[in-house]
Amino acid sequence: MTEVNILIVASTSREQRQLQTLDFPSPGSHQLPLFETYTVQSIAEATTYLKLKSFHLILISTDFTEQQTSSNLLLLHRCAPRTPIIILTDPCQEDEASACLEHGVIDYFTTDDNAPKFIARLFRYALRSKQRIDYALEKSNLDPLTGLANRAGFISFIQQQLKEAERLQFQLSLFYIDCDKFKVINDTRGQTTGDEFLAQLGKQLKQCVRGGDFVARLSADEFVIVINSKEKCIIPSSVVAEKVLQTVRLGVTLEQGETIDSRCSIGITQYDGEARAPDADQFLQEANSALMACKHKGGDCISFFDQELGIRVNRRNQMLKNMRLAFRTGEFTVHYQPIIDANTDRVKGYEALLRWTTRKGETISPAEFVPIMEETGMIHMIGAWVIQQAGRDFNQLRRAGALDQHCWMSVNISPMQLQDPGFVNRVANVVAEQKLLPGNIHLEITESSLIEKTQFTMQTLGALRSLGCHLSLDDFGVGYSSMNYLKELPVDTLKIDQSFVRSFNDANESDLAILRAMISLAHNLGKAVVAEGVETIEAATFLKQKRCEYLQGFLYAKPMALQQLLDFTLKTNQVKCG
Repeated sequence: MTEVNILIVASTSREQRQLQTLDFPSPGSHQLPLFETYTVQSIAEATTYLKLKSFHLILISTDFTEQQTSSNLLLLHRCAPRTPIIILTDPCQEDEASACLEHGVIDYFTTDDNAPKFIARLFRYALRSKQRIDYALEKSNLDPLTGLANRAGFISFIQQQLKEAERLQFQLSLFYIDCDKFKVINDTRGQTTGDEFLAQLGKQLKQCVRGGDFVARLSADEFVIVINSKEKCIIPSSVVAEKVLQTVRLGVTLEQGETIDSRCSIGITQYDGEARAPDADQFLQEANSALMACKHKGGDCISFFDQELGIRVNRRNQMLKNMRLAFRTGEFTVHYQPIIDANTDRVKGYEALLRWTTRKGETISPAEFVPIMEETGMIHMIGAWVIQQAGRDFNQLRRAGALDQHCWMSVNISPMQLQDPGFVNRVANVVAEQKLLPGNIHLEITESSLIEKTQFTMQTLGALRSLGCHLSLDDFGVGYSSMNYLKELPVDTLKIDQSFVRSFNDANESDLAILRAMISLAHNLGKAVVAEGVETIEAATFLKQKRCEYLQGFLYAKPMALQQLLDFTLKTNQVKCG
């Protein structure tokens, strides 16, 4: 039943008795709400009460003693700005009551007012206040696109459910659902179609669960479902999740009848109602961790949160905390591995490589921290810093006479950076600030990062090429290349993955045939070739014979700090490049 809560402030026992005799309407056949009154003795006590509970009306009975000042009333109004404040006072103090209308009070009554009329007006104030508050709360907790609850609505709901599940000992299951490749749909079909896709997806998710189950949209293409086991016949959460997965795989049908292919990933966490309930943020984080496990498997699957995953999540969170501290304290550095001109054996360029050495001297592998950077978006900040640092260092090498204007600095780019609208401008700013030629910057992208060639990604690559930057396709040979794919990509250089070169001395004829074919293919497409992982003279000789333009590997040099790089370059090139 709907409740209307009224807070009564009455400092004397006489005032309290007077107000307790008020005869509020009783709920009955006309669907009247239930009026609940709460009495306190001072405004200070009322402000404390307002922090614990929301009220639809505040009724103050006062004889305007010193404690009932304008500042007290303003304080009360600030604590509950949407709640009407009404004063009840003696007829002889009507002027004082009227003056209070300037201090947050919306109306006043005197004790000689007609009681039924007085009650009716109070009733209307309280009911309208509740309707306004309920409407505002409903609007603030709803997602306008799908009509589902939004993040605020979800948090409010799950907090209540967790408390109830702990008290009544029933199970709660939380599904965290992410639509795989929604960005592709949004980029290729436009935002209008993307919005309709999400609205229809929300409807399909509602159809997958029972009427009493809860569905919300947290953000963009992220949804949650909450299922409880209050009912005796409960379908296992794995069955419900599989139903959701299969429904989404059938595609999302738009209003005009078109069906768009879709997939989703589902992370699930559960609370059994036996131990102490987790808080809402922790519960959601557990489901999100399970969702990330799905993503690491390639998506389109279901993953449950468990203790082992929890340990990995804690380790990841600690790693993220350490990474943020490391960046602030300068533990991240950029090292450089020389790239050698195969025709002259001179240093032609460098690959910038991010390194992390802790204050204790421990070296953390990029394979450990780069995925977390990409997962959390930290890659944007770190990536921008690497490009800036590489530009500054390149300028320093050039001023020292180690490089000429035709040399370059190569920087690895994450697929997330290619989705950043400000990325091209950041590269342009580095070129301008360091007075570089755009061709002095080579940006390396991996084949796997381009498996989803979104319209925005291709526009970014085109803009970088228009700026004058050279693009290299890294790890060539281990990705998903097709002839048409390579023809379309605006890249200048193919970097043969080190796995094809490093074990050259143990290679059989088939291995060599593949290596020859990749070099020939690159040349036929008009691309230069960099071979990574060159560790032996035999490998270098073979690659030179096949007209591979550039060589990179431990045969020539390991990654090194800037000063070592300067010394190495001056020694290798013997004469200054001007």
